[in-house]
Amino acid sequence: MTSLILPRRLSFRNAAGEAEYLSQAALRQRADPVVILGEAGMGKSTLLAELDGEDSRLVQARRLAASRDPKRLLDDARVLIIDALDEASGVEEGEAVDRVLGRLSELGNPQFILACRVADWRSATGQRAIADAYGQPPLELHLEPFDADDARKILANRFGAQRASETVAHFEDLGLADLFGNPQTLNLIEAAASRGPLPNTRAGLFEAAIDAMWSEHSDFKQDRAIAKLGKTAVLAAAGAAFATLILSGHEALSRAARTRVEPEDLPIAEVTEAHVFDVLESRLFRSLGSDRFTYAHRSIGEYLGARWLARRADTDRKRRRMLAMIDSRGLVPANLRGLHAWLSRDPALAAQVIARDPMGVIEYGDADDLDSQQARLLLDALIALEMRNPRFRDWGRPRAASLTAPPIERRVNDLLADESTGFGVVTLLLQAIANGSFGAAYETVLRQLLLDMRKYYTVRALAGEALAKLGRAIEDWEEMLETLRQQATDDSLRLAVELLPKV
Repeated sequence: MTSLILPRRLSFRNAAGEAEYLSQAALRQRADPVVILGEAGMGKSTLLAELDGEDSRLVQARRLAASRDPKRLLDDARVLIIDALDEASGVEEGEAVDRVLGRLSELGNPQFILACRVADWRSATGQRAIADAYGQPPLELHLEPFDADDARKILANRFGAQRASETVAHFEDLGLADLFGNPQTLNLIEAAASRGPLPNTRAGLFEAAIDAMWSEHSDFKQDRAIAKLGKTAVLAAAGAAFATLILSGHEALSRAARTRVEPEDLPIAEVTEAHVFDVLESRLFRSLGSDRFTYAHRSIGEYLGARWLARRADTDRKRRRMLAMIDSRGLVPANLRGLHAWLSRDPALAAQVIARDPMGVIEYGDADDLDSQQARLLLDALIALEMRNPRFRDWGRPRAASLTAPPIERRVNDLLADESTGFGVVTLLLQAIANGSFGAAYETVLRQLLLDMRKYYTVRALAGEALAKLGRAIEDWEEMLETLRQQATDDSLRLAVELLPKV
C-alpha cells in the first residue's frame, strides 16, 4: 500500500511578530521568493515534489549550483523549486546561497521556492543576499509538524483504522504524542507497529526513538561530522545541551553572535561538551526560528539531559551538589521535575530522587520499569507523601506497573485490604494493577473492594476495571453482577451497568 501524503501547513512571523499560517496550496500563489525551513525528516522534499507542476521545475540545489547551463534546468517553467540547499553548503557561511543566486541571476532572477534544513540556514546572510538580488527579502516559512489526527490517517492507510487508533493511543497514553510530528519518525513508528508490539515502557520508547533520531539519515551527508562522531558522542553532546537548557531555564540555544542573542536564549558556546554545533543536524533537535534550537521533544530532552548529568556526577560530592541545584526549599521546581525524575535510573541517585518526589518519578519518569528495591522505595515514599499531603493525587491516570510486581505483591495486597490506607495510595495501586500484567495476584482483594458498599465509588469502579481486564469466565461475572443488583444502591447499580460492556 502506498504512503498517504497529507497537505502541509507552514508558519511565519508577521511584522508584529505574530504567528501566521499558510496552506500548501497557497504556496503556488506567492510571487515573492520563498524559503522553506524544517528539521531533518520533516518532509521538505516530499512537499516540494508535490509543488512541482506544469509551470514549475524541481531541481536539487547542488545540481543548480554546479550547472554550466542553468537554462536547461528551468526550461519554460515560471517557478524554480530548489531542494536541499543544505546539501550544497560550502565551507564559508552563505557560500551555497551565493552560488545558487548566481545561477538564478543567469536565468533572469525567476521566482523560486527554496528548501533548507534549519540547522544549515543562516538567516541574516541568506536574507540579505536574496534581498540584494531580488529587491525584497524572502518569506521564511517553517514547516509545521503533524498532529495526532494526521498520524491516525497516515497509519490507517498502512494497516487499518483500528491498529492506527491503537498505535496513536499507545503513544498518547505514554505522553509522547509529539513524536508523531516528524514524518520520518512517524515512518519508524509505522514500521514498528507493523512488525509487532510497541514498547510498553516510557524508557523503552525513548531508547527506540533515540536510536531513530540521533543519526544523520541522508546518504549525501554520511561523511559529515555527525556521522563520524558515533552514537555515544552525539548523545553526550545532546544531553549536555538539553541539561544546560533545562537547568538554566532558557527557551532555546542560540547559534547567533553574542550581540544578537535574545534575552530568553542561551549562547550555544555555554554548553561545556564537545561537538554541540555538529549535533544540531540530529533529529533530536528542532528549531524555533533561524539560529535558535531546542529539544525535538521535551521529555526526551529531559531523559538525555538526566543521563548526561548522572554520568558527570560520578562522586558523592558531585551528586550532592547536583541535587542541590534541583531544589527549592526542599521541593523540586515544576520545570525541573522531569529532569529530576529520570535521575532515578542511576542506582547511586535513585533512593534520594524517589524519596524527594515520588509522584514526579511516576508522572515524568518510568515507574513501569523500576527494580524491586526501587519499587519498595517508591511505595514507602508515596505513603509518606500521603501522610504529609492527603490531596497529593490529581485526576490523571499515571502508570506505575512496578508497584504491583511479584516481589511486593504481598505488601500491596495488605495495603489494599487495610482500612487505614489512604485514598490516594489505594487508587494509584488499583490503576497500576489495571495497567499492568500481574492482576491475577490481586483478584481476591479486587473482588472484596468491588462488592464493599462502604468504599468510595471511585475505589470500587477501579477495582471492577482491573477485574474486567483479567478476562474471567462469564459465570464469575454473573455472580458478582447479581450481588451488585441485590445491593440495590445507586452506586452498586451504576457499577453493574458500567461493567456490563467491559465483560
